[in-house]
Parts: sequence; structure tokens; C-alpha cells
Amino acid sequence: MQNGRTQRICLACLLGLTAISVSSCIYVNESGLQSEDSSWSWNNNARAERQVELSAPMTPDATFSARTNDGAVTVDGQDTDECRVLATIRTHARTQERAEELAEQIQVRLEPSSSGVTVVIDRPAVIRNAGFGVALDVVTPRRTNLELDTSDGSIHIRNIQGAMSVTTSDGDIDAGNTQGDMVLRTSDGSIRLNRVRADHLQARTSDGSVRGENIATANLNGHTSDGSIYIALDADGPVAPQIEMTTSDGGITLTTPPGLSATIDASASDGSIHTELPLTIQGRVGKSLRGTIGNGAGYIRLRTSDGSITIR
Repeated sequence: MQNGRTQRICLACLLGLTAISVSSCIYVNESGLQSEDSSWSWNNNARAERQVELSAPMTPDATFSARTNDGAVTVDGQDTDECRVLATIRTHARTQERAEELAEQIQVRLEPSSSGVTVVIDRPAVIRNAGFGVALDVVTPRRTNLELDTSDGSIHIRNIQGAMSVTTSDGDIDAGNTQGDMVLRTSDGSIRLNRVRADHLQARTSDGSVRGENIATANLNGHTSDGSIYIALDADGPVAPQIEMTTSDGGITLTTPPGLSATIDASASDGSIHTELPLTIQGRVGKSLRGTIGNGAGYIRLRTSDGSITIR
């Protein structure tokens, strides 16, 4: 009898501790905001949306800066002397009333700076059981430098001439008809480029492909941990570029311009190497290839752990 009573007491204590533990858990919603209520869920919640139109004077060669934790960013260069922004604020909450209230509390404004124009997002200091995102559709002068950063959203750039620093943690990066040095980074998404001219071009992703067509650059660094790399250099681009491309899981294809002059160092740990170039080969050809075309003024280094390499 005594042993049974002791077991029942211990079981009751254990259940009590479990209940206390569950009731004090902290849950994190998809915007990274904390909630102390375990019943709150993003699956069944109310949503609200509000748009804000903004504009500010902007001179050519100024810098447009934007940082948003959750939302896509699109920038289009046009013949204009101002910056125009359409900000779309999207909120999520338990009730429709709370979602609409939060949408009104999120404020987006353009703030002039010594270098150009910056998007500033003001939010309540504490947001519980709710979240928000801000997407930006932007028009700037064609000659504009860009500093763009979002944690969750794609970034699209068109018709820009200027230095560009672009970062997203979860989303694709797409750039076309641009001129200027570019640093592009995404942790989970692909990078797509078309008609890009840059002295220095860096495109890095951890999970996604890197693809570029009509690329004219003197220095190219392309990297992905999980995906393929395809780069077609423009026929009118530099003939002695410095190129380094690496992937852990995927193939690499490089199309070179006429009159290429470079030393080539290619290695495929688990794959084959194909080339249509008239190379002067050094050493044995197998999983690796080293050779020279022209007078070897440029440098091309290609590496893949699981995939094949094609050089045209």
C-alpha cells in the first residue's frame, strides 16, 4: 500500500512539473518575434495589408539603401531625378482587428542622408502573437548605388548603373541590364544575371544555382554549396579575366569570349571535364585539367566536388 501511494505521489509530481514546463514555453513566430502563448499559430490567423507611396529628390550617383527583415525588394532604374517607393506592409495576427491595427502602426519613410536616400521602417518596440513584412517596389535614377538587405524575400534589379551590395538570407537574386561592381549574397536561393557589366562581380549562395548570360567582367567569383553554375561571358567582354567558380554539389559550365587568354585550372572530384578550347595541356588529364590558351594573361579556376565541368 505504501509503495503504491508513493508511486501515485511521484506520478502526480511529474505531471505537475510537465504542466508547468509546457505553460512556460516560449514560442517564436516566423518573423522571429516571441510569443508566450503555445496556442498561437501562423496557420490560422488574420492578415492585413496596407500600401504607402513615398518619394524624395535623388541625384545621379547617389546611394539608395533599404533593410527589411521580411519582404521582397524590386529596384528599377529610370530617367528620373527622384526616388519613388511603393511599400506594401503585410501583417499577421490572431484577429483581423489586431492585424489591421499593427498594419497602421508600421510606418515606412524615406530619410535623406549625405550619400543618398534610406528607407526607414518604424515598428512598435514589442509585438506579441503577430508579425509583419514590408515589400518595396522602387524607382531610382539609372545611375544609382544600391545597398539592399532582406532576411526573407527575393531581390530584383533592373537598369542600374552603380556599385551594388545585395544580401538576402532566403530568396532569389535577379539582376539584368546593369553596369557596376556587384556583391550578391543569398543563403537559400538562386542567383540569375543577364546583361551585366562589372569590373568586379561576386555571386555567392549556399543553396541554389548561379546562372549568368551576357556577362562582361574582369573579375568573377561565383560560389554555391548546393547547385550548378552556368556563366556565359559576353563576346565583347575582357579577354583576360580573373575567374574563380566553385560548387560542392553540381556542374560548372563556362562559355568564354573569342580571343581568350588565360591559364586554366579545373578539377572535378566526382565527374568529368570537357573543353572545346585549343588548350596547351600541362600534365595528365583526368579528374583535373591544367592548361593555357593564348599567352595565359588571365586566370580561370573551376572546382566541383560532385559534378562535371564544361569549358567552351
